[in-house]
Amino acid sequence: SSLPDITCKHLYLDQLGRMWVATYKNGVAMCSESMSNFVSLNIGDINAICEDQQGNYWIGRNDGGIIKMDPKTLEPIDTFSKQRLGVPSDIIVGCYAAKDGSLCFGTYEGGILQYKNGTWKNYRTTDPGSALVTNNIWGITEDRWGNIWVGVLGGGAVRIDKRTGKQQAIVSDNSILNTVWTNSISTASNGWILLGNSEYFALIHPGR
Repeated sequence: SSLPDITCKHLYLDQLGRMWVATYKNGVAMCSESMSNFVSLNIGDINAICEDQQGNYWIGRNDGGIIKMDPKTLEPIDTFSKQRLGVPSDIIVGCYAAKDGSLCFGTYEGGILQYKNGTWKNYRTTDPGSALVTNNIWGITEDRWGNIWVGVLGGGAVRIDKRTGKQQAIVSDNSILNTVWTNSISTASNGWILLGNSEYFALIHPGR
């Protein structure tokens, strides 16, 4: 009748006003004001949750890839693992549902996973033209023009141009960032990109 674990990794408020809580060692919990307690789903260690345009929930696990879940039945629709996708990591750290309908997932040691129109794409440091310094993607957001921004642990921030796919890194060498150890990234209400890092936070004007 309460939280299954006191270490909460991620909070997500869905369209029905229900609060989803990802916990470190005991799956995900859901709480609604119309309910008297939490409902706990034993599906592993959960680091990230987002919702696609069809209302399905996408849950990033710490040790088992990604689960696509039916919001009505709370049953898995599909599961995506590193073996199935042919990628280096099953450790999902963050996720983001973009305005164009695509979904982006940050991984530990596996780069960026992008899902769009039924197709998966993996961005890594070894790709031609990659601006990623490491494959540890700790957060994802987008700017007002739909460009994707990722927070890289040990690599500052990277902007991926929506139209061309070209990547640009924002690091200590080419900006006033004091540290490249980015732990989180989001878009502020004024459109600026906000980085949480090992030295508090930093703001980036995204430009165009």
